[in-house]
Amino acid sequence: MHFLPPHAKDFHARHSESWYWAPLVATGFVALAVGSAYGLFYSVGRPSVGYGFLFLFAIMGAAWWGGLTGGILASVESAVVVPLLFVKGFDWADIDWPRFFLLLVIAGLVSWAAHKKKATARALELTNEELEARVRERTATLETQIAEKMRIAESLRETDEQLRMAMAAGRMGNWMHDLQSDRVTWSDSVLELFGLTRDEFDGNADIIRQMIHPEDWPGLRDTVRAAANRGGSFEREFRIVLRDGTVRWLRSSGQMAPMSDNSSPRMVGITMDITETKTAQEALGEREETLRAYFEAASQGIVVIDEGGGIVQVNRRLAEMFGYRQEELTGQRLEILLPERFRRAHDQHRSDYFRDLRIRPMGTG
Repeated sequence: MHFLPPHAKDFHARHSESWYWAPLVATGFVALAVGSAYGLFYSVGRPSVGYGFLFLFAIMGAAWWGGLTGGILASVESAVVVPLLFVKGFDWADIDWPRFFLLLVIAGLVSWAAHKKKATARALELTNEELEARVRERTATLETQIAEKMRIAESLRETDEQLRMAMAAGRMGNWMHDLQSDRVTWSDSVLELFGLTRDEFDGNADIIRQMIHPEDWPGLRDTVRAAANRGGSFEREFRIVLRDGTVRWLRSSGQMAPMSDNSSPRMVGITMDITETKTAQEALGEREETLRAYFEAASQGIVVIDEGGGIVQVNRRLAEMFGYRQEELTGQRLEILLPERFRRAHDQHRSDYFRDLRIRPMGTG
């Protein structure tokens, strides 16, 4: 039925199962055969009875389109119509029964072939529909999976970008060290910390060793080696010397990565620039040393106490004034330096002073 136009397919689908379909098809094909026979007779001039093949086609068509019932009806109609219309002096006893039964056999064979074809076409159609349904379902599943993978990939890309920006802002980067091949993989931030480019660093660990400060390399090497041997982690501060001679302080943290069956032992971690912190610590240390020198060299006695009145620190001059060693006063209460009669009042003065901290002599204002 695939060659029929859409409206004909629709008509066939709506009427092919009705009781009147087989008679309608049989009568239609026989009528078409009769009309064709008369047309050939008047155009060619030959006896119409010589065109019996037209009724054979009518029977075959009726059997094909109307099934076995249509074929039988067309055979009966043809057996009656042909002699009735085209044979003079027709007698019912003159019907060629062998030919009639032959037509019935032909109608049966054609209707059987039509049925098989329709059944095969229907089975093929159902198979195609099932395959199309599976394809649609699989396509929808794949589209969902692809969309989900794209969403995850986009999320990972955004996360990686955020991580990269955060590391760049914090002057830190990540690395991976393959312990078997002794090859190192750096992020762009680590390359920047070492003052190198991708073209200048090919993953050779010897380049890193050459840049680490000679005084710091043994300790860093032993720390990393111990972490690798025990399968643990490490953290170490060290200096590197850039190509222009600049010394930079770094802090590196790493740990052994989980291994699969086919992977080599690897260590992963992060490295960050702590040069500014180290510089600030050194400056603070130098300032503390200067203040400590002033504190000890002062000609006046100086005592530092906490809020509870405990002595935190005294200079040498104050210890000499009261006849103590400096370490003897540390941790004592301040009132030990006062006469007994002033200690209770002084304790209240000190509490009042800490409630309103400002520069003034204790016991006033």
